[in-house]
Amino acid sequence: MAPMMEEKKTEILKRIQNNNNLPSLSPLAVQLLEVASDDGSGARDLAKVIEKDPSLTIRLLKLVGRA
Repeated sequence: MAPMMEEKKTEILKRIQNNNNLPSLSPLAVQLLEVASDDGSGARDLAKVIEKDPSLTIRLLKLVGRA
């Protein structure tokens, strides 16, 4: 990585570490990350988590409909 890019990356990481106002992840987002990172889980497991949130389900269906 170029020295200038490395400096920028370091600066961004410092800003993130020093910022106490970052929003926390929603419980649903945490569940999705856990399921997605589990090698033993599949699409059905993700669907079970996603269907708990109707607004997320609608947004995902709209995205799929655009493809």
